[in-house]
Amino acid sequence: MMRRAGETGPRSRAERGWLAGTDGKDLYVFRTIDGGISWEESRTAVPKGLINVQDLFFLDQTRGWLITWHVNDGGTYLFSTVNGGKSWAPEANLSFQGKGNWAEIVRFIDERRGFVFVEAPERGLSYTTDGGAHWEKQAIRRFLGDCQVFEGDLLCSCGPGFGLLTVHPQ
Repeated sequence: MMRRAGETGPRSRAERGWLAGTDGKDLYVFRTIDGGISWEESRTAVPKGLINVQDLFFLDQTRGWLITWHVNDGGTYLFSTVNGGKSWAPEANLSFQGKGNWAEIVRFIDERRGFVFVEAPERGLSYTTDGGAHWEKQAIRRFLGDCQVFEGDLLCSCGPGFGLLTVHPQ
């Protein structure tokens, strides 16, 4: 097998990917390590009423998070994996989850510092500095579109109109 410049392992980052979805009962996550030639499936039972996988983010090949939306209790839940998506566990901290809470975006800068952007009941940012053991809240006034990790910062498109929100984690 030939390796491309900059590869650090048997598979390059460009060859790894994840897809997530639901059939209304189970959460499905598919993982590829060969650029989409083959896919490995994992299935996780989630709280009833799952209608959408809102966001999926992987920090590296093993650690990832996803946000689900549920109709029965009218809210969202955060799940995490430490084995590349083979199994998923619900986030224990419910301060920004469950009935009436609508989270949209999850991103982690590293294994300890992560962010969840919440639209309702009030627009804000929940963040952790200890890998999700504890979460703090901070209000924000703008709508967020998408966020990407870039050189240790979190860059997000925001509105109304077009704007850029930069989060510099401490």
